[in-house]
Amino acid sequence: MPTGSDGRWPLENVSRPPLPELVAERLLRLIESGSVPVGERLPSEAELGRQLGVGRTSIREGLQRLQTMGFVRVQRGRGAYVCEPSEAHRDFVRYSADQRGAVADVLQVRISLEVLGAGLAALRANEKPVAELQRHLDAHRDAHTSGDVEALIATDEAFHQCVMAAAGNPVLLSLYQGLVPALREFRVRTLSLPDVPNRSAGSHTAILEAISARDSHAASAATLDHLLVLYNEVEAAASTQPSAGDKQSLDLRSIFSSAPSANRTKTRRRGARSEA
Repeated sequence: MPTGSDGRWPLENVSRPPLPELVAERLLRLIESGSVPVGERLPSEAELGRQLGVGRTSIREGLQRLQTMGFVRVQRGRGAYVCEPSEAHRDFVRYSADQRGAVADVLQVRISLEVLGAGLAALRANEKPVAELQRHLDAHRDAHTSGDVEALIATDEAFHQCVMAAAGNPVLLSLYQGLVPALREFRVRTLSLPDVPNRSAGSHTAILEAISARDSHAASAATLDHLLVLYNEVEAAASTQPSAGDKQSLDLRSIFSSAPSANRTKTRRRGARSEA
């Protein structure tokens, strides 16, 4: 008989973590056991997918999480190689575990604001903010080339601030500006990782191209893709540490289902052009 005051059985939720998280967990367990030594290449994405029974997208995202933690190095066209995490990677993992709850809360709000802001910017931005975004993107790339972390942080802040200003909504901009100080340490930790600045510049390029094309769906999707990678990496890094607590990981993609991934949006646009 049900024993709860509301007549329900006292059962806990048994929802399964997202597949990329499970992939990363299984591969990390394999690496830490010494089964795959440092310097050795992991099986191909197709082989890993076959053995784990999941699709290549989940394998790719799982490997990306391990790369952020410093346990693998993904080389395009060659595969993923096991490596020893650097001090910057270890620092990011410790930070993610210690600050998991606070960082996740801030990033969830950031995602909601910036996905909307990018979509509005694509509808409202004129040539002036688009040119300004291009300047911030170029400066961000220059900072990556020179290895100037402070400049990377400043140019990243400037790019995202410019997108939100271009949205033309002063209330939205004010809410976003209130988050900027809380994002400072997060930016320091992530942009100090060797692979993140180049990826960041690539994501900024996708956002700028969508805004320039006045494609609000693509702008929102590119922003969602960009920020979800960061959010998921914090969750993945934190989940490897006992100090991270028991806060459940969330699949934010399903919450923002109205904003499809940038890749699906590009496919849809190509299909529309071929039908024209």
